[in-house]
Amino acid sequence: MRRLLLALLSVVSFWGVAVRGGVESMAVMVPGEKGEEWIGGETDPAVHLVGEASVRWTHATTPGLRLANCPADWTAGSAIRLRVHSEVATGSSFMVIFESQNPDTEGMDYWMHRVVLDFTGWKEIVLSRRALGAARKPLGWDRIGNVILTATGWEQTLDPRAVVHIDQMELVDTVGPRTTDQELFAALDLSRPELAAVQTAAAKEDWPAAAAALAAYYRERRSVPWYYDPHQIDRTVGYSKGAAEETVAGKVTVIYVPHQFPDGKFDWFYNPTIARADLPVNHEWQWQLGRMHYWPNLGRAYWATGDERYAQTFVQQLRSWARDCVRPDASGNGAGSAWRTIECGIRMGGAWPDAWHRFLHSPSFTDADLALFLKVCYEHAIHLVNHRTTGNWLTMEMSGLYTIGAVYPEFRDATAWRELATQALYEELTTQFLPDGAQIELTTGYHQVALDNVLKIPRTAKLVGRLDEMPADYITKAEGAFGFNLKMMTPERDLPHVNDAWHVGVAGSLRAGFELFPHRTDFQWVATGGKEGTPPAFTSVLLPYAGFAVMRSDWGREANYLAFDGGLLGYGHYHQDKLNVILHAYGREMLYDGGGGNYESSKWRRYSVDTFSHSTVLVDDLPQRRGSRDRWAGVAREPLPIAWRSGSVFDYAAATYDEPYGSPENRPATQRREVLFLKPDLFLVVDRLVPTDGKEHRYEARWQVNSTTLQPGATPGSFVSSDADKPNLAIVPLLADGLVCKAVSVQEDPELLGWLVHKDSRHIPTTTVCHQRQGGDTQTLVTLLLPLRPGTVSPVQSVRQEGDETVVELGGRSLHVQLTDTGIVVRETGPAGEPIRVVSTDAQ
Repeated sequence: MRRLLLALLSVVSFWGVAVRGGVESMAVMVPGEKGEEWIGGETDPAVHLVGEASVRWTHATTPGLRLANCPADWTAGSAIRLRVHSEVATGSSFMVIFESQNPDTEGMDYWMHRVVLDFTGWKEIVLSRRALGAARKPLGWDRIGNVILTATGWEQTLDPRAVVHIDQMELVDTVGPRTTDQELFAALDLSRPELAAVQTAAAKEDWPAAAAALAAYYRERRSVPWYYDPHQIDRTVGYSKGAAEETVAGKVTVIYVPHQFPDGKFDWFYNPTIARADLPVNHEWQWQLGRMHYWPNLGRAYWATGDERYAQTFVQQLRSWARDCVRPDASGNGAGSAWRTIECGIRMGGAWPDAWHRFLHSPSFTDADLALFLKVCYEHAIHLVNHRTTGNWLTMEMSGLYTIGAVYPEFRDATAWRELATQALYEELTTQFLPDGAQIELTTGYHQVALDNVLKIPRTAKLVGRLDEMPADYITKAEGAFGFNLKMMTPERDLPHVNDAWHVGVAGSLRAGFELFPHRTDFQWVATGGKEGTPPAFTSVLLPYAGFAVMRSDWGREANYLAFDGGLLGYGHYHQDKLNVILHAYGREMLYDGGGGNYESSKWRRYSVDTFSHSTVLVDDLPQRRGSRDRWAGVAREPLPIAWRSGSVFDYAAATYDEPYGSPENRPATQRREVLFLKPDLFLVVDRLVPTDGKEHRYEARWQVNSTTLQPGATPGSFVSSDADKPNLAIVPLLADGLVCKAVSVQEDPELLGWLVHKDSRHIPTTTVCHQRQGGDTQTLVTLLLPLRPGTVSPVQSVRQEGDETVVELGGRSLHVQLTDTGIVVRETGPAGEPIRVVSTDAQ
């Protein structure tokens, strides 16, 4: 079964880098001529490519194949070449699974690759072993237990029309880049007069001379401006010497995890979160290593010092990346890949063109290196054209593609790349941003990613003098996305961390918005800290498509603020947290949403994205389980059925959760949450929980409090934070009979409670307040959330029932709360019982 092939198929260019993948066949693992080689297949002598027959796999007959007599050791080559024939381009797929079972983990451990049957005839597929996606922790390529091809599982739908032939699976060695010298120069428009010397050399196939002429052209080119003039080196540019020296030494920090590469040489496929037992697995480490976030500082260090070590480090990393990271035919959007499409877009739109301009005149960046750089950029353009995705990913991909076409217009396809990228994101301004301004993933973090990348195209177009290529209303369509930031803004000029999110400097965002939309003086007001412009014309606001209801007492930095999530799941980066509330008391976040933490495989990440870590309700200890397979089902195409009343006296919002808990089939109850804000300082939350099966259920409302100083309050079940010299919060249940209340901090067993999981991987101690009630009919939870100014104590003295009213004594004023079938009525009275105000949420 293993016969060595000696033919060396690689071609080596003049600078000693093997091109077109440098494919050398090492060992044939499966000849692919006999059906018995693959369990489930049959011999077919009529269709073959290499040998005298192939293995026929009819999907209608069997959903998968398994390699008979599977060899254990697959380490003889760096990649696996598989020849596949498809009779019909069904658009369905099959998975290639290399199983390497690890006894220390639960479930199957394996590497995987998806083959999409979008072609007919033969297709050669080369799978880099190091770039294959890994599930859990497979033991190693020298301990392969099974090789499986399957058209089911992994969210696949078997298409009975699919008929596949397999002919010879072998181990090969590959070296990048795939683009040859001839292909690079063919991809350039050598008819341009300024490239005449390049054309002359290329016509003779004198590739060293062609590269020299091309490099000379680029080092003199002034027709394509950049953010700084690469021909005028600025020795005063700022940089971090320490960070630059770390890059030279091969030390890098990615997603808050530092690593020192031996001998200073980066391994683009290494991941310390997989190699080290003390770290949770996080595939983002290896992916984001390839964003080259350290190159811009390295370039500035080179400019400031002229130290060639910095340029040499850049060149060494460029060469090693181009050599080791061979462009895949597939998207590369799997674990362990160096070609994930968002990294392609990010580096092409940032670190790579920056490094090009910083090191353009360095003697260490040779003519051959410059040509190599262009080969890699060309391959990125091909990859980004062929593997566009959706959502915020698409914005990163297309902004990177546009940058390639803008910075290197000498490529024949540069205009087409710019047009494709521009048109794609122009359409996304309507598709990806909802009428209320929210981005479809309903995350305040990736909203900024999408907006920034959408606007990077006109920003780059203006820089290089190509604004005339943009649709006239391209920028105009982005106004609502900036408006979203204004609507959602917290008193601290941040955004609430809904879904996967992080800190956002809203003032800076709206400064950019005001530059684009000078009529938006409310943007200017926020950007200048109120020194210029006008305050927003509204205070509280409902975003009817995103489903966020934002209540605020005023626009000051010490405002009381609540964000209520009554919307759908979102297109991506979602949390199972419908009806969650986030509350800021006098400018301090008191009921928080952590934003999901880091993208690691850990109990902390699972906790931070689930219902357990949010201020909403569990049923029978089970979390919400909204379906996520249909991503567009999580995006509203019309205003959502959220009740909304807003005025100078009160705000009111209400929404319902009537979807599964625990599993897709389990719908034990519905939750109707109403939030009433009695301005300026009282929030009343009413949860009506109705069983759908006539059975008794246990309901638990959780309140995630950004404090560890909670103490019991004056009334049953109440808790009050007591942080010195800071705003605080009182949490007061109004229907305390039969209610089990507890406050828990920094608990890990039997479950996590009282933790804020931060984006930087910190686990910050907090407190989870739990209100639990059990019953077989409709259960109602009523909670008063009372912000407290620094140095003040809770005014709540007592809570009592008077008929159908709950009366709360607040030391000088009283609240009389009555629940109707359809809303809430509150009477507020003074010390002598005199009426102050009456609020009814049913009133129009």
